[in-house]
Amino acid sequence: QMAGLFGSFLYPRWDERQARISERSLVSFSFAVERPGSLMDGSVERIELLRGIPQRALAVYGGRPIAVTEYERGMPARQRLDLDADGRMETRRRFRVEASLPADYDPLRVEGRLEYSESDWDGDGLYEYTERYAADGSVERSWEK
Repeated sequence: QMAGLFGSFLYPRWDERQARISERSLVSFSFAVERPGSLMDGSVERIELLRGIPQRALAVYGGRPIAVTEYERGMPARQRLDLDADGRMETRRRFRVEASLPADYDPLRVEGRLEYSESDWDGDGLYEYTERYAADGSVERSWEK
């Protein structure tokens, strides 16, 4: 049903009997979503979507990228991080890729399960510190010299 504004502009009249637009339906039609980042206060994360499924995310702090996350089948798969904000992505992470999406899957609140994380703190191209995450929640840490 349409209503007139000043006799020439038409706009839809809200019908309370119809279902409300949900966040999930808005996401399904979105190309990207921006929100406050979770890595650093003041950072911004932009999640690129394809038919409502995350494909890639970029977190920026002070105009500089601090994290790039790549998704597979809607779940985080790989991530590069600049944890010390020096402009160099010194940490890389890999997540376990699950066979199917969880029953309560929400594309904006999805969290992957880490498989490993490696960091190259001195910038020589070699990853000195590694963490491997077991399914039981234990973490194996190793340092290379």
